[in-house]
Amino acid sequence: MADTCWSLLKELFEFNMNFTPTAAEIEQFEADLCMVSPSLMRASLLEIRATNPVASGRARDWRDAIYRVYNRKVAEHAQLFPLFHSFETAMRSTVAVRLEAHYQEAKWWLPFSELVRRGEANPKSVKTVGGVLITADAAKSVYFLVSSLYEKKTNPAQINNGYDLLEQVPLSHLSALIEKHWSIFGGCFVLRGKKFSWADFSSRFERVRVARNTVYHHRSYAGFSDLYSAAEELLACLNFPLAKVHRRIAASRCTAPSYVPLLP
Repeated sequence: MADTCWSLLKELFEFNMNFTPTAAEIEQFEADLCMVSPSLMRASLLEIRATNPVASGRARDWRDAIYRVYNRKVAEHAQLFPLFHSFETAMRSTVAVRLEAHYQEAKWWLPFSELVRRGEANPKSVKTVGGVLITADAAKSVYFLVSSLYEKKTNPAQINNGYDLLEQVPLSHLSALIEKHWSIFGGCFVLRGKKFSWADFSSRFERVRVARNTVYHHRSYAGFSDLYSAAEELLACLNFPLAKVHRRIAASRCTAPSYVPLLP
């Protein structure tokens, strides 16, 4: 048995299960642990230990209880997809549209793409984009963004517009673009008459970004209320009704996947 699997299995049986598992039961749990997220499994075990839904019983009783909690946690992650989708698309599109409008250039990253292609590492040498002055910090943020695309074997010069460019970069690069162009974006983020500072914006953006990465990597996540509040506040500044959109997505009827199950 692999050490990582044994470690988690040992943890499983130390949660005060009121029986000694047989060899077959241990084998069943070991098979489970090859298929699940260890992070979600641990979170499920902690919840079960706190609520104690299985006073006694055999392995089947414990497996049923564990998977009820585990599957609910997966469903909670699935509920977050409309939030992440709404947040990411709104933020990426806002940045694409506003930077194009500011620089009056559809492909405002081209001067930096050319620098990277030539192997030049001085983004401050670009003073203007589309005839508009660009600050040294803003230049660095665009330079590092296009550098990251070249590292992924993507040629930014062949990307047609800001939408297509920004959908290919991590949220951390998007955040850097916003920060270094805060004079452009700061006016967008006003809620109930209060203008957000960069720190106000960044704390909320980071909360969503970290949650998104945590959930997309199938790790346990707590703090749903704070997450919804952070996303709601930033999207409200963009006149995006997150709660309404989330309800409509949740209420949509999807066509069930059509396939023949290979296992019962």
